[in-house]
Amino acid sequence: MAKKPYGSCHVDKKRCEIWISKYVKWTDETLKNVLIHEMIHQYVYEVLHGCKYTLFPHGIRFYYVRWRLNNKYDLGIDKIPI
Repeated sequence: MAKKPYGSCHVDKKRCEIWISKYVKWTDETLKNVLIHEMIHQYVYEVLHGCKYTLFPHGIRFYYVRWRLNNKYDLGIDKIPI
């Protein structure tokens, strides 16, 4: 059985929605990291005009934005598996 995602970013022509799992026992740190992770997806789609994700949800634009946020704010979001 596949692991359920902690969160996801759903995109259509009118909006981009972030969903988080109700099946996770959230800590403040985990919730913060999942929300930032999904907000990066939304930023890539809405601001950087990323495409709908299919085969590679974490493309070069995603990694670049994550790297910039980590360097600027020391978030550590790449160190936590999500």
